[in-house]
Amino acid sequence: MKKAILIIVPLLMIACAGVRIERVTDANRNVEGLRYYRPCPYLLVTEGTQGTLRSELIMLPNLNEEYVVRSHAGIGKVDLKIKLEQGWNLVELGEISDTRIAENIESLSDLLDSIARAQLSETGPFKPGLYAFIFDNGMVSGIRKIF
Repeated sequence: MKKAILIIVPLLMIACAGVRIERVTDANRNVEGLRYYRPCPYLLVTEGTQGTLRSELIMLPNLNEEYVVRSHAGIGKVDLKIKLEQGWNLVELGEISDTRIAENIESLSDLLDSIARAQLSETGPFKPGLYAFIFDNGMVSGIRKIF
């Protein structure tokens, strides 16, 4: 009887329905599922009227950080709810939502904008273009123009 329980319980656990999120690598490039990318912040500097410059933090996909979400059937039911913004940015999975997301993005935007202003004032005047933040051990260490 104990042997039967030791076999049945792991099988039931394996057979449970669920959701799996995996980073896409060369080994699993062809796996089916909904794909998304992690966002990466960029600073967009544009020229307005009378030569004034305007800066804006924008999020673009990090093409080196591709993930796939897939559900797997088993005992039970999976009711998978996914919300993507702009077709690539996963902002909601399941029914969990954080109402402070907009506030967090706004404070991050203010912080990165002030870092960018300080960095660009050291390296020269603002010029219209797209700038990437350079990260070192999770900290912003610089900024470089890419477009």
